[in-house]
Amino acid sequence: MKRLIIILLVFIPVFLHAQTKRDSFLISPRISFADFSNKSQWEGYSMNKIPPLAFQVERFINDYFTYGVLLGFYRNKYTNDTLSTNFHRDFNIGFGALASFHYGNWLEEITNKRVRFNDFDLYVTLGLNWVVTNTTIRENYHHQNELPEKYDDTTVDFSFGPIAGVRYYITDAFAMNFEFGTGNLGLVTMGVSWNLSRDRKPRPEYKPEKLIPGDVN
Repeated sequence: MKRLIIILLVFIPVFLHAQTKRDSFLISPRISFADFSNKSQWEGYSMNKIPPLAFQVERFINDYFTYGVLLGFYRNKYTNDTLSTNFHRDFNIGFGALASFHYGNWLEEITNKRVRFNDFDLYVTLGLNWVVTNTTIRENYHHQNELPEKYDDTTVDFSFGPIAGVRYYITDAFAMNFEFGTGNLGLVTMGVSWNLSRDRKPRPEYKPEKLIPGDVN
């Protein structure tokens, strides 16, 4: 647990310093479901879970590409149904980096706005995640498994994967988003986004083309 606290103390100031200097970015609190923990090996145990909760910041390079970072956590606890003093608990903190391509904007551009998504932002993302896991195990008997009576450990795992997402803008500054893919801390992710940009919107604002009499497209 001490390692987790040290990592947080080092990472959070760097995170805030890197992002608050940006003039065009989105912030997005989110919750994930369908996590990647192994439930099949816990027959005879009751499960108590905190689903992956995360906070993400993205910066727009242009109308089509963004990059960002993510910070999140989740917890799994498995308690033996026969002897409640026997349990397995893991507390996980995830640090992520991501890059996204907003192909909805690109499709509108190459089709000369014949394909329109209006308030929808469609995107694909590559997510890279480092998860620090602090594991605590308490077992008071050995004949049912090979786990020690007391076991504490901290590990770091790396993973990456794709994400397909859609963001719907309710207003110019607020949107709802839905994502699916292994690049998040969970397979299915939902959240909201705020656009804190001062100078421009995250999606290009297209204006209808003026029709010229006699011009046939």
